[in-house]
Amino acid sequence: MNSRFLRVVLLFSVSIITATGLWAQLRLKLQLLPDGQTYGVFVRPDDGLVISDNSITASAQVTVVMPVAFTWDNLTNHNGSWISNAQVVAPSENPGAKYVSFGFQGDDPPVAYAPGEEILLFTFRNTGSCPEFLYLIDCGTPDESDPFCPPNSLQTNPGNDLVVFDFQNGNTSFYYYAGNYGEYAWDCHDADGDGIVNAHEDTNGNGVFDPAEDASDLFDPNDPSGDGGLQLSLQLLPGGNSWGVFARPVGGVVPSPNTTTLEGHTEIVAPAGFEIDSVVSHAGTWVHDTSLDAPQENPGRSYLGFTLLADDPPIQYHENEPTLLFTIYYSGNCPDSIHIMDETTDPLALACVPTQNNLCIFNKLNVIDEGAVPMAEYYYVGNYGLAAWNCHDSDGDGIPNAFEDTNGDGNFDPDEGETDPNDPCDPYSPEGAFLVYDGPVVTCAGQPVENATLTVEVETGTDLNTTYTVVYTDGIDVMTLTGYESGQPIPVLGFGGASYKLIAVTNA
Repeated sequence: MNSRFLRVVLLFSVSIITATGLWAQLRLKLQLLPDGQTYGVFVRPDDGLVISDNSITASAQVTVVMPVAFTWDNLTNHNGSWISNAQVVAPSENPGAKYVSFGFQGDDPPVAYAPGEEILLFTFRNTGSCPEFLYLIDCGTPDESDPFCPPNSLQTNPGNDLVVFDFQNGNTSFYYYAGNYGEYAWDCHDADGDGIVNAHEDTNGNGVFDPAEDASDLFDPNDPSGDGGLQLSLQLLPGGNSWGVFARPVGGVVPSPNTTTLEGHTEIVAPAGFEIDSVVSHAGTWVHDTSLDAPQENPGRSYLGFTLLADDPPIQYHENEPTLLFTIYYSGNCPDSIHIMDETTDPLALACVPTQNNLCIFNKLNVIDEGAVPMAEYYYVGNYGLAAWNCHDSDGDGIPNAFEDTNGDGNFDPDEGETDPNDPCDPYSPEGAFLVYDGPVVTCAGQPVENATLTVEVETGTDLNTTYTVVYTDGIDVMTLTGYESGQPIPVLGFGGASYKLIAVTNA
């Protein structure tokens, strides 16, 4: 028999009389280690508890609760000697779980306790994928929560136990297991898609972001930031009944052609009751998979979620250029507002409290660039062109606001070549050129017109060649015609209510 254990047995009957610190506490934690596959079980004395070198761990047991399909190997002792000595699979109280107990065989190598410091007892390795859950059982504490705690249907004894005797200054103190800490320190999931698992961002393992304690925010893909950001924009497309969702890198980010978009999601906010007709993917495969109409946090709005199913066809990102991801079609009237959610101001986003089942992530792009040296990662960082959705025609000139406010910032910027969305006389017809319509004039909205043409006539003496590029509108669409020769008829599918205007005539 180990002489240290013999000493415990011989002294036990007399030490009770002189025992001190009887209820001082020891706590256990299950922690995912840096390799992302190995789990360690740690013990930590409460702050202020000093256990001398003349102590011995007399008995201990640790029970880990895991999914039935979870597989593991490579049990390794670090402090004390441990074996896996009991297992219960799918008990009636918790049929989705199995209970694996690790028994303490001896204090060799001895567990050396230090005030407030973690001591690694043993490790084991996950041989499969990241499990849905993994935790130390909680039985016999004020927070007892596991349904299989004794007494149970199989009359087994799962649970955690730890007893330490400390022979110090002629007295014997007893210290016991008192509960668990770092409940989420096991978590191998990546809530924000930043490539860093939750357990390695959530340093204290409590499942929420504590800026003063945690390495980074487990719910923010840009903390710590990657190699650059990607922005999203919702833009009205020609025809006025569809919007495109575009992505572009922020300034200074130059993606290579060899990118892979791992995850993508966009939340579009529209008036309550808003329903789209269809979705067409252009880069990547996107689906409309969630709808939330008139939530109590924002009852006047509807939330439409679109998720990337596959990076097929591959999404290519270009420096300072937008990439059209997908188009949504809508046959109703122009809504009062439609936009990509701003998670910093939206009432639904602000009211959301992150949990393991609802991470409060509404917009997401997670991209790796294997063509960059070293490999780079890009993430969603916000929106641009906030007014680019605007299908209204504030000045009644037949041109939707979004087509006049070309940068989508909601302002008139003449230095950027914009026309004024609040001035019906801007754009002016180009000097020396005018548009002639030849066809029936009808007033019934939508009535088709046959055999109608447009002609652009350019006055002699203007600084134009004989071949032009012509830009014009029928009040709904904006058309561009290249290689036009003065006086050449342009066939048009006229309709009642059309309002043809010449926007620009330039040399071809």
